[in-house]
Amino acid sequence: MHRHCLAAAALVAAVGAAGCLVKETTHRLYLSPSGAIAWAVLEEGVRSTENDRAKRASDEREWLAAIARDAHPVAEGLRRLGAAEASTTLLRPARPYMVLTDARFERVDRVITRLFEELGLRGGAALTVNGQETTLSIVLDLASLDDPGPEQESPVTALVEDVERYRFVLTEGRFVSATGFGILDGETAAMLQEIPSDILKARAVVNLQLVWRVTP
Repeated sequence: MHRHCLAAAALVAAVGAAGCLVKETTHRLYLSPSGAIAWAVLEEGVRSTENDRAKRASDEREWLAAIARDAHPVAEGLRRLGAAEASTTLLRPARPYMVLTDARFERVDRVITRLFEELGLRGGAALTVNGQETTLSIVLDLASLDDPGPEQESPVTALVEDVERYRFVLTEGRFVSATGFGILDGETAAMLQEIPSDILKARAVVNLQLVWRVTP
């Protein structure tokens, strides 16, 4: 599957056979000093856009049923990445719906590496500690965007959104430098930046980095 189609695939995975559901999604990756993360996915305004009332109700019932049997696609995607635990909570049980999915991971670099593997992308991540500073380094070979990709679509595609949907948020400390990220909110949050079009076109190798410091 061509990687430029991943966003569309994510939408398909998120609604399954439930027809046309729309929603607004945000991802918050709460990053601890050790590199462990709590990944929270909030989906708001979830509703079917079907014109037929009966079909609309059917779409939404199927989506709610998946949550009730602990098979929500977002939770399934997080589990595929190796979550130690993942849970889904229906925050608003009336239309338009709101749902929160939480998962915990021991190491952010392992999560990112697993994400690339599931999507058939060449690259990975590493976490290094030097005194009070911790560095997350990410490498992605953009040429792998043109590879055929896995034969079977991974549940992880349910986690694929536009870059502005994601935030890395520190539980302690401050971000002190970044490459490929914008630092926000008093240096306690970071947002992925769009890859420049010339680098994307050249299919270059992209190096991203986040450095944070925790002082006693």
